[in-house]
Amino acid sequence: MAETGTTSMHTEIELKLLLAPEQRQKLMQSAILCNHSFDTVDLDNTYFDTPDCTLHSLHAALRIRSINGQYVQTLKSRGVSQCGLSHRQEWEWPLAHPVLDLTVLHCPEIRLRDSVDFAALQPCFRTDFQRTQTVIAWSGATIELAIDYGEVKAGEQSEVISELELELKSGPEKALATLAKTLAATVPLTPFDTSKAQRGYALLGCCAGTARI
Repeated sequence: MAETGTTSMHTEIELKLLLAPEQRQKLMQSAILCNHSFDTVDLDNTYFDTPDCTLHSLHAALRIRSINGQYVQTLKSRGVSQCGLSHRQEWEWPLAHPVLDLTVLHCPEIRLRDSVDFAALQPCFRTDFQRTQTVIAWSGATIELAIDYGEVKAGEQSEVISELELELKSGPEKALATLAKTLAATVPLTPFDTSKAQRGYALLGCCAGTARI
C-alpha cells in the first residue's frame, strides 16, 4: 500500500532524443558535460493494464518502478508530444512492496474509476534500463539530463532503449531546445515522440483509442 498522504502530482516537461549506444561515452565527455559528476542507477519497471489494454486506450500508463530497493507506483497521462518535447501529468505514490495500490487510483482528479476495471489490472510488459544522470544549469534553467540504456520487453518480444532525456526542473522551457541543439553538435541526436510505455504497447500489438483521462 502507498503511504498515507504522500500522493504527488506534477506536470512533466521533457525532451526525448534518440542516442546511438556507441555515442553515450562521447556525449558524457563533451565540453558541456565533462566536468559534471554523474549518478548511475538501475531502473526496473513493470507496466500494468487490463487484458484489453483499457488504460492504453485512455492514453494512460501505470507502472511500478524499483530503484535501489525502493518502489514507486506512477500513473502518467500521455499528454502532448511534438518533436520530442512532451507535457504530461504524472502522479506518484511510494510503496512498501512491489504490489499495486488500487485505492489511490480512485482519486477524483484522475477520473479513471468509471472506465477501468481496476481488479483486472495485470503486468503486461517491462522496461529495464540503466540511467546515467546529472543536473545542468543552462540558460536560466535547471535541467535533469538522463542517458537511458536497456530494453523494453513484452513476452518474447524486445527492443533496445538508448535515449537522452532532458527534463525541465525549473526555468524557461526553451532552454531544453537550446541545450539539445548544443549537445547535438557533439553527437547525433534525433527528437523522439514515442515513450517507453508506447513502445511496450507496440510490442504487445495494442492500438490506442481516442479517449483521454
